Amino acid sequence: LQPAGLSREATHSRLETSRQIATMGQNNSSMNAPAAKSQELELPKAKVVAKPVKGLLYAQLGIDSDSKQKNFRLSQKFALNSNTSLKVFGMFADGTDPRCRVQMVHKRNFKDIDARIKCRLRYDFSKGLLKSSIAAKKKINVNEFTSVNAKIEGTQRTTFGTETSISKAIETTGKIELSKKWLNATSTQDCRMRLGLDVLSQKLYMQMRENHVALEWDSAGGWNVLYDF
Repeated sequence: LQPAGLSREATHSRLETSRQIATMGQNNSSMNAPAAKSQELELPKAKVVAKPVKGLLYAQLGIDSDSKQKNFRLSQKFALNSNTSLKVFGMFADGTDPRCRVQMVHKRNFKDIDARIKCRLRYDFSKGLLKSSIAAKKKINVNEFTSVNAKIEGTQRTTFGTETSISKAIETTGKIELSKKWLNATSTQDCRMRLGLDVLSQKLYMQMRENHVALEWDSAGGWNVLYDF
């Protein structure tokens, strides 16, 4: 077929010219491609350095089996370095005085053996209670999302009065638990479950958590529900 008003020779000439122009364009692009690629390789890559998180603010609404009253919790966490953090915590509930405490935590991870040691020092201003503890955790991975954890912790409590202080004997706890994670359990949720046994008290416990809601339960009848804002 030929356009109206053009002869067969004119049409053929136009098609041949268009074909030559297309061929020249392809040749030019193929010649320029290596040069462009080499220029990309020569460009220096920007080094991305992750900035450490200096502080995190948490707000929670909770209720537990002890008071059975709603309480509002507010805490500010400061990262002193990669292993040490300082946290200021406040809890407010109807009919009770506000609680305020400060806590410092130092962690040491041993990645070669999947273990961790954590030291914690906490002072509760409302109770005059100083609590210090050291805990060790060993994790055995079953697969990418499942692990068996062994935990042991020793805690020392000292209550300060107006004239005297009372120190209690060191309390020891040991736990064996199964931990399971479900990433992308739904389109907007990740979930984690922990099911374990407190070896010394012989209590079973369970912890369920998704993005905002955490539920804790033990076989002695204790429970706790928290909602993260």
